[in-house]
Amino acid sequence: MLDTCAPSNFLAINPEVLEHTLAEGGANLLREVLNAMEDWARMQAGHPPAGAEAFTVGRDLATSPGKIVFRNRLTELIQYAPATGRVRPEPVLAVSAWIMTHSILDLSPGYSLIRWLVERGFTVFTIS
Repeated sequence: MLDTCAPSNFLAINPEVLEHTLAEGGANLLREVLNAMEDWARMQAGHPPAGAEAFTVGRDLATSPGKIVFRNRLTELIQYAPATGRVRPEPVLAVSAWIMTHSILDLSPGYSLIRWLVERGFTVFTIS
């Protein structure tokens, strides 16, 4: 809630936005209004945000194979098996921040903490 009141969110006192607005004759503000209207229409129609179609779970996001080993009304515990012949004796429990989902830890093959760990012999658990 406090972030919404940050001074940088107000046109009249944000020098960077003012500079862009003057340079573009206000076109940047019009684009933002149109983007906001599109976001609102998509949300009302129950559609995902613009650009979400470029990502498919298992292909572009959450690419490490795992399985749910425990589930209740509140949470799921997902296990990722080591991807090596030698398995380390200590498992890793990776817990993302409460505001994020567990998939932030497994964004894509090149940016995946989970993949990095399993490729080094760790058994990894995450909470979803």
